[in-house]
Amino acid sequence: MPGRTLPPPFRPGRVMPTSGVGLIFPGQGTQFVGMGADLHRRYPEARDVFAEADEALGYSLSTLCFDGPDEELQQGKHTQPAIVAVSTAIWRVLAARLDVSPIAAAGHSLGEYSALVAAEALSLADALPLVAARARCMEAAAGEAAGMLALLGLDRDAADALCREAATATGGYAAIANHNCPGQLVVAGHARALDRVQELARDRGARRAVRLVVTVASHTPLLQPACDAFAPRVAAVPISNPRFPVIGNARIRPLVTAADVRAELPAQLVQPVDWPATVSALAESGAARLWELGPKSVLAGLNKRIDGAPPVVALTTAKEVDVLLSQVEVRA
Repeated sequence: MPGRTLPPPFRPGRVMPTSGVGLIFPGQGTQFVGMGADLHRRYPEARDVFAEADEALGYSLSTLCFDGPDEELQQGKHTQPAIVAVSTAIWRVLAARLDVSPIAAAGHSLGEYSALVAAEALSLADALPLVAARARCMEAAAGEAAGMLALLGLDRDAADALCREAATATGGYAAIANHNCPGQLVVAGHARALDRVQELARDRGARRAVRLVVTVASHTPLLQPACDAFAPRVAAVPISNPRFPVIGNARIRPLVTAADVRAELPAQLVQPVDWPATVSALAESGAARLWELGPKSVLAGLNKRIDGAPPVVALTTAKEVDVLLSQVEVRA
């Protein structure tokens, strides 16, 4: 398309290869009212996904995604299924039209569930109630006031030291929950410890320290009660061997069996997300290019700051999907 810049190594007029593709899926924070509506209008596969989602959940997730209200969509029990549904809709549109066999997949936190649905380890009908239960377990685990804080401009060692200092000073807990890319970290813990981290951050070299609008300390041991409550839910859900490997957040290794997946999902709640290590594992698996599938593109921006990361094509809208389909050989 005139004026459109394609990610390297592709150039206008050439057919984009579908070999060596890895899939990546974003997590919470990508939700917004209107998400998926253009896909629903454009593609029958997307309409089928939303119909399946509405039936699996027993309410109109599609209406909540397309029309809101925003305060309901922002509730974790709705947000988590909504993101998985939109991500799945995009994948099914592509899978129906392209002869593509992903090398591997990964997701950032919640995005791991979208990856597992794409790999057919979880059915969509099982995954959506499961992530809704995940959200409820996380919210129910809240004890002492807790939260998360974005730190920009610090490396991991400096952030670790800052968290230890804040924990010692306050008697609370703080630790890195997400390593998103060099210089972008999220720490989580008790509110009193995070307050101290925020006070000290500028003096320790951080460009910014911003509290996130959440009340749980995701991906830390403070969510162990959620992990314990969620494990029986995972045990009760049918899980298959993934059709292609999914790089797990908890241990940064490929999930290749149903047993791998079943062990991963509760553990993921209390283990930090190391996105650069996940991207490295995708590259080592043979992924030469990545497609990001979700309501909004977040991971493509992170990957630009990760050395050796494969190039990313963001696929979040019907228009972006149309552009991709115009650049590849579509299945007859």
